[in-house]
Amino acid sequence: MRSSRRATPPFSVERLRGRQSFFNKNFLEKQSAQKQHKRMYDSFETPMVLSLIACDTVITDAQSGKKTLVGLFNSVGAARYPHVLPRFFIFASLTNGNGVVEFRIRLKAGNGDTVFDLPGKVPFNTPLDAPEIVFDIQNLAIKSTGSYELQIVHNDIPIASRILTFRQIEPPQNGGRQPQTQH
Repeated sequence: MRSSRRATPPFSVERLRGRQSFFNKNFLEKQSAQKQHKRMYDSFETPMVLSLIACDTVITDAQSGKKTLVGLFNSVGAARYPHVLPRFFIFASLTNGNGVVEFRIRLKAGNGDTVFDLPGKVPFNTPLDAPEIVFDIQNLAIKSTGSYELQIVHNDIPIASRILTFRQIEPPQNGGRQPQTQH
């Protein structure tokens, strides 16, 4: 005798009713992202930061304008402090701007002291643009080890930040030569 009841497939509506399925969750996330997207471009008051990176060098291709970031880091080691970091670059990309947007790149020590505070301007043709900004930082003096906060500031409000850690390392046993900075 056959049962009059049919087998329910594992992904049927009956089985998923009352539970939040992956598909339902995915749909809700997409719907939320679409609302966020609409809100983002309805207001051009605050640009959004897509990237904020510290690196040893930035190479810009002369033909395409594409940038290659070399030696990305979030930590610097030195044998002695205060330490002077001879040269590094800060790369940032922003979006959701309107016209020429003014901002600042700021480095703050763990105790709240400002190490540097540099102004910048970036032009946006449309809010969908994602212009890239490169800052060439030379002879940065770091007084002591610790965590430092690298910030992008717009209208006196940090809109993105990342931590750069400066740490003490043992000097290399290299026959008395000057120790090198280690990333």
